[in-house]
Amino acid sequence: MRSRLLAVTPWISLAVAAFMACGSPTTPMVPAVQSGSNSSASGSTNANSGTSAATGAGTGVGSGSVTTGSTGSGTGTGTASGTNSGTSGTTTTGSTSGAGGTTGSSTAGASGTAAGGSSGGGSSSGTTVGHPVTPSPGCTAATGWTGETGKWVSQPAGCGQGANNQGSAGCQVIPPGGTVPAKSGMGTPENRGWWVYVPNGYNPAKPYKVIYNGAGCGDQNYFNAGEDGFPYNSVDGGDAILVGLDYDTYSDVPGCYDNRDAESNDFTFFPWLQKQIESQFCVDTNHEFFSGYSSGGWVMQQFNCAFPDKLRGSVAVTGCEPGAPGYPGAQFSPCVEKPTAAFFVKDFGDTDNTYACILPACARVLKQNGCSVTTCNPLDKTTTTPYTVPAGVTPPAGTVCVTFNGCPAEYPVVFCVTYAQDHSDDQNWGVVPLFWDWMNNKLAD
Repeated sequence: MRSRLLAVTPWISLAVAAFMACGSPTTPMVPAVQSGSNSSASGSTNANSGTSAATGAGTGVGSGSVTTGSTGSGTGTGTASGTNSGTSGTTTTGSTSGAGGTTGSSTAGASGTAAGGSSGGGSSSGTTVGHPVTPSPGCTAATGWTGETGKWVSQPAGCGQGANNQGSAGCQVIPPGGTVPAKSGMGTPENRGWWVYVPNGYNPAKPYKVIYNGAGCGDQNYFNAGEDGFPYNSVDGGDAILVGLDYDTYSDVPGCYDNRDAESNDFTFFPWLQKQIESQFCVDTNHEFFSGYSSGGWVMQQFNCAFPDKLRGSVAVTGCEPGAPGYPGAQFSPCVEKPTAAFFVKDFGDTDNTYACILPACARVLKQNGCSVTTCNPLDKTTTTPYTVPAGVTPPAGTVCVTFNGCPAEYPVVFCVTYAQDHSDDQNWGVVPLFWDWMNNKLAD
């Protein structure tokens, strides 16, 4: 992320406002937060379910279980089927008739898929679970991206800073068809913009991962913030399209996203933008992510509450759960009770967004994911397992990185606690390759 330094005198009011939004609350920190709801998340833990089927043919007539078949004389055909669900899976039996051979067995592996076949020329098939590559409509569009590649490009063309706190007429009205007032306010339509980074050699027939970016506060040009996010283009090998969100034109803290407002324009903007990107580019819709820092980290919590099923996962350095104790604002409600992978990085001594203010978000995601552990305490060794960072990433001394136990394998929750980094974006020790490795390798299914 490109650092931006603002002149002190012209922007002292902005700095004061941002500090008020991110400053420490008067309430004390708490070591852990547990979800207050006792309701269980049903259905979301069945992502590992799958089906298996086996067919076989031979000479003979007989009957048996899925695991064995008897032999006989004559001609017959038969099938063996089973259903696997959960982590280990269970198998039901079916009748078979086969020729001079035994039917294959149906087994369930850790992924929940299984397939069996006959030993005498039969075929086997299964239903794939997980998140296979799924091309977006943009992969077959007659016209695609014709803009520049290998650099950040502002969108839509002609969008920029306008009068008051609004954007120019070239920006996208959100919600579409709305009437944008001369000066935006809470709940009013807004002119919105975004930036895209399309890799060199972009292939319009290849589905790409997408990383939506939310930057920290402080860019004096609201319509320049989209290019201020984490520079994944430096580590992704050209395998991802980056999309940076410009600031909301209305925020109770100007020069930030409207990240603690349950009626934020972003809740309308993001679904529209995601559909736009999927139509304009060839996107793997099963591997879209959100990444945030500071104000963008708050947006991460808004989005993994409102759109968990629209994102494979989300990552953030610092930020808070909107409405956390001691902080103003409120979270989107009700959160969508579906699972999503999440990676939190937080400094224990952060003085702008305290360590305690992210714990409610972590506890909420644990509950959404159907994890057996719903108390967010990454320092508790009895409920976590050490997370191994990739080669080349050198976290600060004392850093603790863990995965919470009892979560579905497809929807892990990872948390790194740093020390003595305060409100840093952590690029100095390698948080960008850390996040990319997780998105690209750990969530590759």
